[in-house]
This record gives sequence, C-alpha cells and structure tokens, in this order.
Amino acid sequence: MKQGASLSLVKQVRIREEEFGAIVYDFVKEKAIAVNKTGLSILNLLEERNYTIDQLTEELSRRYKGDVSVIRNHVIAFVERMLEAGIIEGGNGNEQE
Repeated sequence: MKQGASLSLVKQVRIREEEFGAIVYDFVKEKAIAVNKTGLSILNLLEERNYTIDQLTEELSRRYKGDVSVIRNHVIAFVERMLEAGIIEGGNGNEQE
C-alpha cells in the first residue's frame, strides 16, 4: 500500500450492523466478512468519502483517544485485510480524494 493512497469502499459492498460490529457483504463475489465495532467505524467513514491511512488514523484517534501509533498499526492491519478481501479499493496512490 502506497503512502498517502486514497481508499474507498467497493460499490457492491453492503454493511449490516450487528451487536459485535457488522457483517460486510460483497454480493458480486458472494462473500461475507465479520468486522468488530472499530472496523465498522472505518468502513462507515469510507462510505462517506475517500480517506488515506493518515486521515483514518487521525479521525479514530479523536474518537477513541488512544495512542496514535497503536491506532495507526490497527488501521493499517484492518485496511490491508479489507484490501485483500476486495472490500476496500485503492492503495496505489492514483485515486482522487
């Protein structure tokens, strides 16, 4: 993933909130992934607009008042997982914000 790359939620993805977080459905690939509440927060942000890793980290740091480096590491791990699953797109730095 390129530094400063713009990330967005894939259009065919739908999110169903649950007590634990959410189930994320990709109807084209016919797959579902469970995410926790923090993952849901990230996906909800990406539903609104494109974000970079730094922007996601900044927003979550404001919400959760945690150590920024720890939050950043969690954001990166989650985004990489969602990129691999095809739930999020971007990461190459060519997208517009």
